[in-house]
Order: sequence, then C-alpha cells, then structure tokens
Amino acid sequence: MPRVTIPQIEPTPNTTLPCVPNVEQFMCRDMCVATPDTLLADVVRRMIQTHTAVVPVVESGEEGLRLLGLLSDRDCLTQLSNEAFFGNPYQPKEARTVMRPPAAVVSPKTDVFTLIALFNEHDCDALPVIENSRLIGMVRRCDALRAIDQYYDCTQHIRRRRRCNATRSRNGREE
Repeated sequence: MPRVTIPQIEPTPNTTLPCVPNVEQFMCRDMCVATPDTLLADVVRRMIQTHTAVVPVVESGEEGLRLLGLLSDRDCLTQLSNEAFFGNPYQPKEARTVMRPPAAVVSPKTDVFTLIALFNEHDCDALPVIENSRLIGMVRRCDALRAIDQYYDCTQHIRRRRRCNATRSRNGREE
C-alpha cells in the first residue's frame, strides 16, 4: 500500500488570547492509504504495523487523492471473524468490497469543538480531512484530545496570569 506524506502547514501565531485550534493544526498528513484493489489482508497487515485504526481508500489523480471510502479496523475484524467463525475458507477480498463511505468529513478549518461533536455524533475513531474535494489528511480522536488538552492548558495559564496581574494592579493602587 502506498504511504503518502503531505507537507505540514504551520499554525498561525496566537494573539494574547489563544485561538480555538482547527483541524489543520493537528491533523495527520502522513497517511497510510489503500487503493480499491488493495487486498484486505494487505490492509490489515499495514494497520497492524502502523497502529492505524482507519485507512482511507483513495484514487490518485492529477489534482491529488480522491476519497472513495474508509476501511476501519472494526470492518476488517467483522469481515475476518465472520469468515473464521463460520468456517469459510478465506477468500481474498479487495478493499472496495469492505470499505464504507465516511460517516462525515471535515475541512482543515473545522474547529476542535465541531470536530469533537462529529466524533461523538457518529461514534467514529477518525475522520478524513477534505479540501477542494481532495483528501489532505486524517484526524483521529486522540489528535482532538491532545489539541483540546493543550488549548485548555493554555487558557488556564492565561487566566492565572490575568488574575495575578489584576491582583498586582489592585495591590499597587492600594499602597
């Protein structure tokens, strides 16, 4: 399966108040992808090697990667366990036969709070990031968790600093 690396976009500098993070600041651009004719066994091996839960199935074109569907570890587990349980000999399957359409897609400008709402609404582990009808990355629940944790830490730090400065200002006036 091909591995695609998409260059990192530098986040914009923060002002005195932290900006709510958006997807382009923390999405994964280095994706493990499959084509529609990639064998399911190859996808599963790659998922295991790269600790990836969701693999986009794509078609390459002059303008970039066009998303056709997603293969999740859940879909692969269901497919393989059903075959094993019912004693069916493993028949090589292609990604196109197991992939599903994405529950939702996000843009690079989607803010972290909207992203979290989509994760919760659709109960999914990762969402494709689409710009100009092309796949530019994937964003996982753990990416959103890391981003919201950093945002929370930053806002708490600013609030503490403001309280401290306000206290100093009041104390300075009282003297």
